[in-house]
Amino acid sequence: MDVAFEAVGVPATFNQTMAVTRKGGRAVIFGIFEEEFKTKALVDAMVREIEVVGTSSYCWDFQRGIDLVLTGKVDLKPLITHRFPLAEVQQAMDLKKESGRPPLKIILEP
Repeated sequence: MDVAFEAVGVPATFNQTMAVTRKGGRAVIFGIFEEEFKTKALVDAMVREIEVVGTSSYCWDFQRGIDLVLTGKVDLKPLITHRFPLAEVQQAMDLKKESGRPPLKIILEP
């Protein structure tokens, strides 16, 4: 892969991300690792000239955001611009690809 993403934050997925990234590719790491770990994958990444990029990610604000929505202090309904039944997923994707002003949030309903 030209670009691979690690979004889980465990050693196994870190190693998988390094393994699937092609020579000269980029590995973007944004999973939250709770514990230190040892890996030889970075030596392999160095030999294969993989660019390893870290990016800031977080999970500690989620509950506050959920609480704001549940208490009615934040209304998310105005963000939903379109709704489609799940069976019409292709129409939703086509709408997203159209030029002009793209939809803000499309909801697929089962």
